Amino acid sequence: MRSDSAIMAPVYLPTLDSYGNYMPPRLTSYDVGAARKIYGRRIDGFKGNSNCEVEPCDQNNEETEIFATTKIAPTEEIKTTTASLLTECPENFSAIAADKNTIFVFSNSDLYKIQNRHVVKKGQKGDFNIHWNYSTIIETGYIRNGSLILLDSQKMVFLFDPISGSNEKFQLRNGYPKKTPINMEINGAIVIDNEAHIFGVSNYLIYNERFNNASREYNKRNVFPNFPKIIKGGYSRVENFGTFLTLFGRDDTTKKSQIYRYDMRRKDIVGEPKNMLSYLRNCE
Repeated sequence: MRSDSAIMAPVYLPTLDSYGNYMPPRLTSYDVGAARKIYGRRIDGFKGNSNCEVEPCDQNNEETEIFATTKIAPTEEIKTTTASLLTECPENFSAIAADKNTIFVFSNSDLYKIQNRHVVKKGQKGDFNIHWNYSTIIETGYIRNGSLILLDSQKMVFLFDPISGSNEKFQLRNGYPKKTPINMEINGAIVIDNEAHIFGVSNYLIYNERFNNASREYNKRNVFPNFPKIIKGGYSRVENFGTFLTLFGRDDTTKKSQIYRYDMRRKDIVGEPKNMLSYLRNCE
């Protein structure tokens, strides 16, 4: 009997979840059974019910799924070992610096690196950034061409470049930090169409870190209706049906950290928001 969930089934299955992240394929018993019909059984193959000759099955003769996981490049261990399931994960965040591939989560004195919705590294801010000033309060940031651009509570901009061969450490670029021309309160930042959008509560502006200049302020509601009030950061991703934003924000009532998915074409939130622990795949 054919299974429509099998990888080899002649039907289209979605490859992205509701947050626009790639979902690894699931190898089902029907895929394994079909392969065995062609290539024969493995010598040390599946040990299931003795009545199962071709398709692997469990004691209840039910379909068994084998998960193909996405490999994450190994990273340096810093103070806390990264395991398949972590008990120390960021429940809340004070700032986010992200692009579509990597998210840096600032949570109290800790800094987390997230890729493919997995925590791959955790440490103190100084473990990532050389000569880090712990009195600095980061409000938001973003990633451009591998460099970290961070904005603090004093509206200063810090530009950290990756150090080649240092296993993911960053160093402050000469001439930084700099005082920005931004006057409004800074909450979050997202790069959209290659432009850094800096968000306040009601307004936003376009900032260029290369020339350290900022546009005039625009009304957030006019261009981004139905946006969460407090956004700490996020990233944009172009998909088949348009551009979607993943927003790391804060619930206006509970003040708890929430993650939203925003459709730029429909100008609205898609689906229900998630908290950080449900967003991450390797946290309890």
